Amino acid sequence: MKQIFLKNAAVFSIVLLVLSSGIIFPSCKKDNVGDTASPTIDKITTLTDRNASLPAGTYSQWILIKGQHLGTTFKVDFNGTLAADSLMFANDSSVTVQIPGPLTGISDNPITVFTKYGQATYSFIINQPPPTITSFNPVSGSTDDIVTISGDWFTNVTSVKFGTANATILSSSKKEIKVKLPAGVSQAYIFVTTSGGTTKSANAFGFKFIVYDDAVNSMFWIGGGWGGTSALNSTEVVKRGTYSVKISYAGGYGSPMQLGGGSLNLVGYTKVKISIYGGPGTTNNKVKLVLNGNGSKGVELVLVAGQWTDYSIPLSDLGDPATLNEIWLQEFSGTNSEYIYVDDFGLI
Repeated sequence: MKQIFLKNAAVFSIVLLVLSSGIIFPSCKKDNVGDTASPTIDKITTLTDRNASLPAGTYSQWILIKGQHLGTTFKVDFNGTLAADSLMFANDSSVTVQIPGPLTGISDNPITVFTKYGQATYSFIINQPPPTITSFNPVSGSTDDIVTISGDWFTNVTSVKFGTANATILSSSKKEIKVKLPAGVSQAYIFVTTSGGTTKSANAFGFKFIVYDDAVNSMFWIGGGWGGTSALNSTEVVKRGTYSVKISYAGGYGSPMQLGGGSLNLVGYTKVKISIYGGPGTTNNKVKLVLNGNGSKGVELVLVAGQWTDYSIPLSDLGDPATLNEIWLQEFSGTNSEYIYVDDFGLI
């Protein structure tokens, strides 16, 4: 026991001697192997399945680039388009990044990772997402009219069809396409094809039957009504063509424009389409579309002031009538003074 104490005392004395002499030894540290090595890429995966290789991706998709020596990554290049710094996170074995878009080229977009000590490139297919169609304007037209299709991912558009008829593309961008309406189209769905695929519009272009298009269909007589006035040839605000209907409501729940006397067999028709421009102060007010005087099956349409709004109402929501005899557009917010404009009114 005494010997152990003396031995420990001797070691302690040596440590004190070294420290008091001012000698400093450099600390030993194991090098971070690979920190200064060139990067390598082994595979690309999704964030949810980090084991299976991902053969292809799409714009805006998050991916995981797996490899070695990636900790100092400062740039990820997708065939000339850089990923945003805020959408890139790296460690030594992986880089999490969001694919930017649109990219140069259609699908061949190699990925290059840049670190402080080199770069690595990996062949990867990046597919453009399918196009999306949110709206088109006008909703009906004549041969050679210009139709504007709005949506997203229209990059690399190759064709626009109205049914089976090819339209001439006048201009295109990522979010908008302008085309010339082909001959012979009265009513058809719109199909947009890009490198990402083909998408069909949710609503059909055109009408199978026109209620109002610069004039009221001759099938109906115009009369009756209460609580206001209607002008069938207003030029103040027009969506398409020369005229629109201006309906001025002078009393709550008034219906100054009533079309009657019709007798249209509704077999083969599915929806009523109508465009309404709200006058000042009408936002969130309502008008009620009623067929054949069946108010209990009418549909309330919410107005937006200062712009045209397109409405598409299934006939099943309007009582599913067998024939169309009468149409009302009734004020349904109880306001005593407001006006709206109506255009592009018909059935599909």
